[in-house]
Amino acid sequence: MPNSPDALPLLTSVDPAGRVRRVVGLIMIVGAGLLLFPNLGHTALWDDEAITAITSVNVWNTGDTGVRFGHNLVLYRNGLLLGDTPADRYTSPLQFYLTAPFVGWLGPTALAARLPFALCGLLTVVVLVRWMFKARAGATLSVLLMLATLGNVSLFLFARTCRYYALVTLLALVVVYFYMHFDRRRRSLVGLIVASLLLLSSNYLSFVTVWLCISLDYLIWGRRSIRVTLRDVLLFITTHLVVGLMLVRVWNPLGKDPAVFGAHDWLVNRILLFGWSLRDLSRAEFVVLPLLALALLVITLSLLFITLARPLVPLLPALAARVTWFARWRDNALIVRGLVALFAFVALTALLSPQDMRGANEADLRYLTPVLPLGIALGAGVVQMLGFNRLFPCLLIGVVAFFTNTCHTLGLSSTGLRSTVALYVRELLHPLPEPYTPTIDWVRAHVGFGQSVRVVPAHMMYPLMFHAPEAVYAWQLTEPVKSTLATLPDVHFAGRVAPDFLIAFGPSDADMTSASSPVSSILHRYDRVQTLNVYYDDLYRPELIWRTFLPLPVTHPDTDAIYIYQRLR
Repeated sequence: MPNSPDALPLLTSVDPAGRVRRVVGLIMIVGAGLLLFPNLGHTALWDDEAITAITSVNVWNTGDTGVRFGHNLVLYRNGLLLGDTPADRYTSPLQFYLTAPFVGWLGPTALAARLPFALCGLLTVVVLVRWMFKARAGATLSVLLMLATLGNVSLFLFARTCRYYALVTLLALVVVYFYMHFDRRRRSLVGLIVASLLLLSSNYLSFVTVWLCISLDYLIWGRRSIRVTLRDVLLFITTHLVVGLMLVRVWNPLGKDPAVFGAHDWLVNRILLFGWSLRDLSRAEFVVLPLLALALLVITLSLLFITLARPLVPLLPALAARVTWFARWRDNALIVRGLVALFAFVALTALLSPQDMRGANEADLRYLTPVLPLGIALGAGVVQMLGFNRLFPCLLIGVVAFFTNTCHTLGLSSTGLRSTVALYVRELLHPLPEPYTPTIDWVRAHVGFGQSVRVVPAHMMYPLMFHAPEAVYAWQLTEPVKSTLATLPDVHFAGRVAPDFLIAFGPSDADMTSASSPVSSILHRYDRVQTLNVYYDDLYRPELIWRTFLPLPVTHPDTDAIYIYQRLR
């Protein structure tokens, strides 16, 4: 197989296609901007976004990842993320420090909170274009990369989210870029170290899995072309130990209660999660998995065919063309190395993922966003091979593969056959209604400063907390709690003080009447004062498997809407 990074098909084409690359690169960057920024702040932040934004406001005001927001506190899952101080001491911090100046200078709005991550998404496309130019990609492959990039809706949805996803995707791509082009110059080494340290401070899991995949690639292929000195290795290890220990001393990923991960049947759960991850990567259109499976099959057959047929070529010259065609698949370093990296990353993520498996039946795709650029490159490379590197057949295959879900789901998805890109563009032009904005408007209009509000389910309070902070959001804690939280005001503890208002999203309204609900014993003291006739669920998250591009009506007024109660005087 080719040993040099410059031998990758993404990096191999030698035809003089500079003009095509320039046009394609411009279309990719402009197109990405058009798919990233329109109506970026139109919808309210959903729960994880709101927690990120609130923590970022604290960073701007205090320099630390505190959880206090005016007279409110973010006590997510009974204070799960807190250490000995009222601050997030579990989550990798770079996302908060990146967002802080935006919410500080522009104000605490959805647009300000999402803007830095949308810029990271745009920079991801810029790096892909830079790699395409450095590789001198041919005209056909350049066009396929453009189609695969602009057709990858998940890339843009995750980049439009106020969370670490786009940041990690960008930094993982930059780390791999410096690794693949490592030339022992100081600039190359410094770039690799800086990008790697930033990745470490963005998400510990992604840092570990990216470097384990790079190590595997280096052992199989990279060591033949990438030369590193002992000095390079020592400098890399020293900087990472120093910075890593400083980070972990404050933001300790092992400080979280391991019970939430579900230790029971650990190995079975990890194998199950690996299968879910592969399935959901295709369902969410991260990668065109059936095409990659076809490529893997062809490569396997190539090895067998070449082994068996090569001795017969002198006797049967007609076999020579077939051997050559199969050899191209076997020697296609982008596809071979890319497939190994993809499956290794998914397997390692499933092995190390903090996902709580209790009651789950889908993978948390947020941990797999670093493979989005790899999926784009692999898809383009496979289509190039299937289309024999001829522009017209490659265009036909590429449009179907990247602009519809035909090849992702083979028509077996519950969504049916569709063009996700077309639905996404329509949503950008005509945003769908969501449950938080009308609820926030109601709270702003009817809840006085300092009045308490209980929200069920609890995670749906954080968008309200960020956008309507005048209220006090109550009952986040259920006893027993950590000793550091025991002295907080009674309003934060379930059952101690009756809130002024109750807000129930969807079926949670009925759940409040169950004996297990802490609200059930006092519900008779409340009167329903408003029903917001909007579908209750936040179906605009970035994961395509949890998202809808069509407005859902309130078909069952008793379970599908948003219900607001006020305490009787």
